[in-house]
Amino acid sequence: MADATRKLATIVALDVAGYSARTEADEARTTAEVAALHKEVAAIAQRHGGRVFNTAGDGFMLEFPSSLLAVEAAFELAESCNPKVRVGVHLGDVMVQPNGDLLGHGVNVAARLMAQAEPGTVLVSADVRRMMRGPMAHSLRSRGTIKLPKMSETIEVFTFLPEAPPQRTLKDRLNYLWALVAARVPKRVALIGGAFAVAVVAASATLLVLRDVMMPGDDVPIASVAVLPFESLSAQKEAAYFAVGIQDEILTRLAKIGSLKVISRTSTAHLESRPDNLQDLARRLGVANVLEGSVQREGDAVRVNVQLIRAANGDHLWAETFDRQLDDIFGVQSDIAVAIAAALNATVTEEEKKQIALQSTAVPGAYDAYLRGLSILHDRGGRSKADAFFQEAVTLDPNFALAWSYVAQSEARTYSWREATLDQRKRAEAALANALMQPDLPEVQLAQGFFTYYVEKNYTKAREQFEKVHATWPNEIESFLALGSIARRQDRWEEARTYYERAVALSPLRADVRSSLLRVLVATRDLDAALKATDEALVRWPTNVGFVTEKARILQSLGRIDEAGALLKPLRTRPERWITRRIVSQALYTRQYGDAIRMLETQIAQETDEISAARSKVDLGHLRALKGEATRATQDLESARATLAAEFLRQPKNAGVLHALAWAYCYLGDEDKAQVYIQRAMGLSPASRSRFEDSQMRIWAYFGDKERAITALERLQKMPSGYYTAATLRLDPIFDKLRGDPRFDALAAEDAKLN
Repeated sequence: MADATRKLATIVALDVAGYSARTEADEARTTAEVAALHKEVAAIAQRHGGRVFNTAGDGFMLEFPSSLLAVEAAFELAESCNPKVRVGVHLGDVMVQPNGDLLGHGVNVAARLMAQAEPGTVLVSADVRRMMRGPMAHSLRSRGTIKLPKMSETIEVFTFLPEAPPQRTLKDRLNYLWALVAARVPKRVALIGGAFAVAVVAASATLLVLRDVMMPGDDVPIASVAVLPFESLSAQKEAAYFAVGIQDEILTRLAKIGSLKVISRTSTAHLESRPDNLQDLARRLGVANVLEGSVQREGDAVRVNVQLIRAANGDHLWAETFDRQLDDIFGVQSDIAVAIAAALNATVTEEEKKQIALQSTAVPGAYDAYLRGLSILHDRGGRSKADAFFQEAVTLDPNFALAWSYVAQSEARTYSWREATLDQRKRAEAALANALMQPDLPEVQLAQGFFTYYVEKNYTKAREQFEKVHATWPNEIESFLALGSIARRQDRWEEARTYYERAVALSPLRADVRSSLLRVLVATRDLDAALKATDEALVRWPTNVGFVTEKARILQSLGRIDEAGALLKPLRTRPERWITRRIVSQALYTRQYGDAIRMLETQIAQETDEISAARSKVDLGHLRALKGEATRATQDLESARATLAAEFLRQPKNAGVLHALAWAYCYLGDEDKAQVYIQRAMGLSPASRSRFEDSQMRIWAYFGDKERAITALERLQKMPSGYYTAATLRLDPIFDKLRGDPRFDALAAEDAKLN
């Protein structure tokens, strides 16, 4: 049977209870009752959006577009029909015949469930219950598992308690009607004539008047969707990666449709495949619809099952089952993306259709390795393992440009974050050159942008490249984050805030995106708004130490030092450097150095990276010097200086190494060398100039050069940087030699206003 003849459907099967006995007792009467029943069954089906597709004697088979509607109809049938009927409801795969009849396993299961039901009752399969949302779904109760006649499988079944089943509220029904109008009327109005068309338009107008109870929210577009993690139904548990990879591929194709809002996988990856409270989840994600699905792979045979659900009422807008071979999986992903757009009345341009239909490789092993990489790319600690799979993919298919784009991004990040050497730059250039065999691929353009950003550090050019990515991949979040970072580096703070706000909208459950937006608020010294945003984040992520330390930083900036200390105290055993920096700041502000010194000693002893250990030794030497431990301070600082100087010879263009080396010389008392290395860092990274200018000012302050230090500080205080407030100027010991100067004391008395 052709793929187009298969689909997922909710089937209701019913027959007359005790039909044979009734016929024996009074055949004429029973025949008349069943004839009358035909009209009643058809009317009830129609009221709930379904149809009768088969009848035989006293039996009826009905199809419904939504599991919720099917269950409502089933219980109305059980309650209203006379003579009494028994009813079974199942969601399953069916085959569509030319005459509209449905055949297949889904129909057979519904019929066998019906046969197990008592007169006037309904048995609902677990598959149907899983698709339902809202009060009616929660009123269903499990009857346990039963074995179906003439079938090897057992199935969990549900029914209502003896009391009458609940009815959907008016709001529930209006939500469903709104979804129906929004999803279907625009396609059909042109085909409807006369009075019926007027009625449809009138109904639509009524719904618009009442939309405050129907719409998901004024700021949530109807054409918005979140793709939830796909269930893996494969027999081998190890094959779960395949379902994750397919979900990611479908999401990526959807994200390239400009008329849709598509939530990033980084906000959905750790959600349940079929959450109970769909309305609440959709509200948190800021979408009107969710896509649920499952993937089953046996050898080269793949079955992908998907259903698009309106979150407000749990109704299915579209559902389909695809049975394909592995080498045709790209067609499935494209078909699903286009079908979802159609169900949401979203326009798909010809260029977008071309992009989402691209076949990235013809080598099954390469694609399998690529999917394995995708499945763990966003996991904690999964990036290095993902990189190995992407490398395997390009080894198996050297023409796999999509996989090369991920390799190129990884090599560029390695150059920027860990190894700014000539050899590493050549590896990044080579990977990008291979990816550029398909220069129009948005993923390749994204990799090109990151090479320009991370390796060439040409932020103006990188900005143009990331904007190009956004034009062809409008829901791609990394380009927004990169554009926000570039805007921040170039002191375009309002623009940075806009980019980060758009990134939050596409990935509302991703904590680091919220952190980026929060940093802009802190940098522009909107501390009240920043504190409020941090508290809101901690409601969502109460154990996130990043937000805890950010709140401590804000409290320090506001001069609320005791509150900051209470937040930081439980974090003293954490090894992360960004936590250490905040605890060191607290020690400086309170001038109580002992706890911070002990924390740094422990961390250095456990540190496996000698450069990280050297940076911590710079902080340790500074704190020892302030505490009066001059000899031990010099030992720590000399050890750090030697390590950093050797690393400078290996990575002469690593601005981070130069910066740390400058501070080692500063605390050792060599102002000239400290300034030399700070200036070299400025020259290597012009876009980070404000950061290095701040360090240059602090070095002048450390040595008591009041004129240059205060002049620089006055200028910096008029720029968004977030480095200082009046409170931190008063507290930080690095400014001790400036105190008493009227210009400095004025700055420490009241924050300078931003231009």
